Amino acid sequence: MSSQPDNADRNEDPQASTPTQPNPTRTSFLERSPLQEAMPSIADAFLQYFVEHKQVEKNLAEADVEQVPNIESPLRETEFSYLKDLLALLQDFQNNDNAGLDRSYIDTTQSLQSLIDRCTAHVAKGDALESFKLAEDLLAWLVGELQSRKARCEEGPDGVYEDHLSLVESIKDHVAAI
Repeated sequence: MSSQPDNADRNEDPQASTPTQPNPTRTSFLERSPLQEAMPSIADAFLQYFVEHKQVEKNLAEADVEQVPNIESPLRETEFSYLKDLLALLQDFQNNDNAGLDRSYIDTTQSLQSLIDRCTAHVAKGDALESFKLAEDLLAWLVGELQSRKARCEEGPDGVYEDHLSLVESIKDHVAAI
């Protein structure tokens, strides 16, 4: 009898002899979504819209409507253009964020789509007050989403969600000061 390796050794689990690979289902939510890249643009768009809205409200309050009739329309056009940019960024974020995610994760973005749709409808009607309220709801959704992702995050850069939350809070503070 010749001494050949036992075939039983070859039938072992191939994973057993390889180093442990990271579990792809345990990647951080930050890595699984485009939020990290999208957040600065989204935050900037929120700030631009809210500042413009406050400025339009201030200008309308100070305007002599008798001397300048229909002043609201051109002012609102700029305001709505900022809001449309914000909605486009949020829609793009939602579309990219849903790619390849499990169902429970996708459910967290369902309310975002509803808010985007409702806000878009009010912009189309030219309803500045309801659009503003929905933009505030969108910002509140973003805060909630960041807090939720921070709580679920298993790994990733330390403090990134705190930085995003701080950025959103600074937007709220800046707008409140106007």
